[in-house]
Amino acid sequence: DLVTLDKVKYVTVFEEEGHSTEEMKQEIQKHLKRKRQVLSQIPYFVSVGNYSVDCHNFRHTMANKCQELAKLVMDLINKCGRLRANKVREEFAGIAARCQ
Repeated sequence: DLVTLDKVKYVTVFEEEGHSTEEMKQEIQKHLKRKRQVLSQIPYFVSVGNYSVDCHNFRHTMANKCQELAKLVMDLINKCGRLRANKVREEFAGIAARCQ
């Protein structure tokens, strides 16, 4: 799931679903929890018979992907807040213009 997840497609679909800020907060927490799980569950090295497999890069790649997903959702919250603020500003400017 995490290995094949396309970050851009994920955020696009998530944005189109129209989640509330609270739901986005929960999604961020989910990704940060998954990051902690990845770091705790994937070891640096795995012994396979006489061989030792280095999992360090894969471990950090997966943890970073979780972090990036959380950041993308944070950026989405920022974008939604900016759009709402602009809308309020435009409405206020319209009201102010009518009052003058």
